[in-house]
Amino acid sequence: DGKKYFDDPWYLAIFTAWLDDWYFGGDFDYSSSDGTYDRKIGGYNCSGGELIEKSLEEFECEGGEWVETNDLEFTNPGYGIYGKPFGQDKDIVKKEKGSGDNRPFTKELEEMVYNVGLEYWYTDAFALRAGYIHDFEGKIFNPTFGAGIRLLQYGFDFGYTAGEQGHPRANTMFFSVNIKL
Repeated sequence: DGKKYFDDPWYLAIFTAWLDDWYFGGDFDYSSSDGTYDRKIGGYNCSGGELIEKSLEEFECEGGEWVETNDLEFTNPGYGIYGKPFGQDKDIVKKEKGSGDNRPFTKELEEMVYNVGLEYWYTDAFALRAGYIHDFEGKIFNPTFGAGIRLLQYGFDFGYTAGEQGHPRANTMFFSVNIKL
C-alpha cells in the first residue's frame, strides 16, 4: 500500500508476532561458528543444488549455491533459512528455530519466561509481595520477595531476588521511591 509500515492494531500485532515466531520460524539471526551475524531480514534459497536437512535447524545446499531471496512462501522448505553461509561453515546454514511442521508447541512453552507473584496490601499503607521467576532456557528459577510502605503521597518499595550462590540474579535487591501527584 506504499506506507512501508504495518498499521495493525496492537493486539493483532502481538498475536501475529507470536504466531510468526512460533509457527513460521521466528526472526532470530543465527550466527556462524565464529560468532558473526549477517544482520539481514530475508532468506537464502539453494540454487542449482539439493537442499538437505542435516538436523532440525541445519541445512546444506549440496551441489549448488546459496542465493539471497525475499520471495519464499511459508510452505517453501527454504523459508526461514537465514544467515548466508561463510567461513568454515560455508556449506551449512541454520534455519530460524524451526517451522510449524517441525517445531512443537512444548518447545515454545519452554522458551517463554514466566513471572508470577502475589501482593497483599494492609490498609493501603503497607504491602507484602512474593513471586517466582521461571526461565527454562536461561536456567533462572528464583523466588522473589518484596515490601512497600505508603505514607501520605510518598512511597518506598523494596524487592529481593533470591537464588543459588554464584547465580547472576542471586541476592539482587531493587529499591524505588515514588510520589503520588
